[in-house]
Order: sequence, then structure tokens, then C-alpha cells
Amino acid sequence: MLGRLVVVGMIAAVAGCSTTPLEPSSARAVPEERIYKADLLSPSTDRTAKIVVNRDQGIKGSACSYVISLDKMKVVAIRTSESFTMHVTPGSHFLTLETTGGLCGSTTGSQNILIAAGEKQVYRAIQPSAGEAHLARVE
Repeated sequence: MLGRLVVVGMIAAVAGCSTTPLEPSSARAVPEERIYKADLLSPSTDRTAKIVVNRDQGIKGSACSYVISLDKMKVVAIRTSESFTMHVTPGSHFLTLETTGGLCGSTTGSQNILIAAGEKQVYRAIQPSAGEAHLARVE
């Protein structure tokens, strides 16, 4: 009986650690003190494409910020249930999610993306129960 209780508790703990997608209506904005490239958060005549990053909600990884960079420039440090939109020039870009030290360890995941003028791409910052934090395109 005690063995079953332990197994059920472990399953519940692992399931509770996974993150879940953020509903756009419940997203919070990234506060100013964690914005490093504020100019990318506003549109301009040459930045006509949008990249939206939504950080999942959930306990796993919630003690850490994820630093999101574009073309090796830090843009924001995003936390659980936050969202932001970058306005970028059309073309090829290097999108990176990085965690550094602390409770989350150190992880870096990058991807080369291609975005057209007027296009919007949406990404989830995910922390799976078994795996490292990463960005996944959802739109």
C-alpha cells in the first residue's frame, strides 16, 4: 500500500512540474527592469515583422528568468506567464533562449528563423518535465 502511494505521489509531482501553454488573455507584460532592448518592442518603418514570445505557466523553472536574445543581443528576461512582442526587420534572424545558473542550471537553445515583412511568428518558452527549456514555434 505504501509503495502505491509513493508511486502515485511521484507521478503527481512530475505531472505538476510540466509547464502549460499561456492563454494570451492572462499574459503579463515583461517589466521595464528586465527589458534590455526596448527599441525592439516598438514598431518602426523598417521593423515590419513581429516575433511574439509567450512563457508557459507552471511551477517548473518558475524560479528562473529566461533571457531571450535576437541576433546575439539580449532583448528581455522573461518569467512565468509573461509575454512580449519584438518588432524586427524582415529576413533571417538568430533567436536564442538562455538560462544561466541558479536553480535552473545553464541551458542555451538557438534557432535560425526566416520572417517576411508583415509576418507574425509566435513562440512558446517551454520547460518540459523531462528536458531543458526551449522555444517552440506555435504560429
